[in-house]
Amino acid sequence: MYNRFNNNFPNFEYFAYLPALCKHLGDIFIPCMHNTCNMQEQKRKISVWVPSELYDSVLYAGYTSPTNAVIQGFEMLTRAQSEDSPEEVRRQMQVIRRQMQAEIDTLKNEIERLNASLQEAPDPTEFIEIRARSRELERHNETLKKELEISQETHRNYMMQMQTLITQKQIEVPGAKKPWWRFW
Repeated sequence: MYNRFNNNFPNFEYFAYLPALCKHLGDIFIPCMHNTCNMQEQKRKISVWVPSELYDSVLYAGYTSPTNAVIQGFEMLTRAQSEDSPEEVRRQMQVIRRQMQAEIDTLKNEIERLNASLQEAPDPTEFIEIRARSRELERHNETLKKELEISQETHRNYMMQMQTLITQKQIEVPGAKKPWWRFW
């Protein structure tokens, strides 16, 4: 079998603490040689300190292993960086610049339209004068209505008096002589 002191034998102590990499056959441990050395070369161990709230939110998001969360985060970062090549960034900036220029043009047109409508609008002092004149005319109108009511009441009273006189004339005997003191 393999001898620990044999130079062509991989360092057994290196694999001894990893039970997943070794198979137990009776009393003899045989190291598994598939991708063991390559696995350590392909992966790097990192140690990071993260805030407790962030760690709790990662667990709450459904990640059962911080390793999986870190791997996915790194993949997303490298994917985002590879998508954002300088040409892509320049193209995005040109699109944004065109959108902003279109919005600026729209706002300029709106400002011009508002300035034109502002120039067509009446002068505020003129508007105040017109409003004051309107209130004065309303008061005068109310005065005229009151005078009309008084005039109508006077006319009605006059008509009632005339009707009374006409009725009184009809009641008097026709052909009767008037007393000498009545002239009318």
